[in-house]
Parts: sequence; C-alpha cells; structure tokens
Amino acid sequence: MTEWAGRALRDQYVNCMGSVAPDLSGIWRSQGQPPLREILRGFILENFLFTDDLSAVGYGDSLLGKGIVDSTGMLEVILFIEERFGVTIRDEEMIPENLDSIDRLVAFIKSRRQVA
Repeated sequence: MTEWAGRALRDQYVNCMGSVAPDLSGIWRSQGQPPLREILRGFILENFLFTDDLSAVGYGDSLLGKGIVDSTGMLEVILFIEERFGVTIRDEEMIPENLDSIDRLVAFIKSRRQVA
C-alpha cells in the first residue's frame, strides 16, 4: 500500500506538472508508513473507484452520498479497518457520523486507538 500511494502521488504530480516527480514512498518508508488518511484514501481509490486519481475522492466527501460505496462496500471498509488497524467496530458504531468520509474514518480510528 505504501508503494502504491507513493506511485499515485508521483503520477498525479507528473500529470499536473508534466515532469517526473520524486518517489514519495521512500519518505513514508523512512517514517514507518503513510498517514492514516492516505492509507484509507488509497484503499477506497483502489477498491471502489478503480483509479489512482487522487482527485476522485476528497477527504471530506460522503462515501455513501456520492455513491462511492454502498452498504456492502461499507462492510468491506469496516473489515479493512478491523484487519489493518486492529480496531473492532461495534454494531452501534456503524453510523455515518463515524464512517461516511475519510476524515470521519480517521477520527473514529484515532478515538478507538486512544480508548484501547
């Protein structure tokens, strides 16, 4: 995922600037991993939008409202979060306030990590 995110950012830069951009994946590797929101964005881009175009989903975009994921897709997102970040999401926590955008997902994951 780290290398994919780095390639996606580099490709986006190339598309905008018309020149070769630096490989950002090395920076992330030296810091451990990409930021949480980039991991989630990469997962959504790759698994639901089938693109590496970073402009396809914004951090605050409603995943359900924009038709990016449906109810089955949200279960895939939940499973990814539970497996990747070790966060258990209880039934009563499966609400739009927690899960309907990348920013909300990040806030929810961070809040659950603090509780654990």
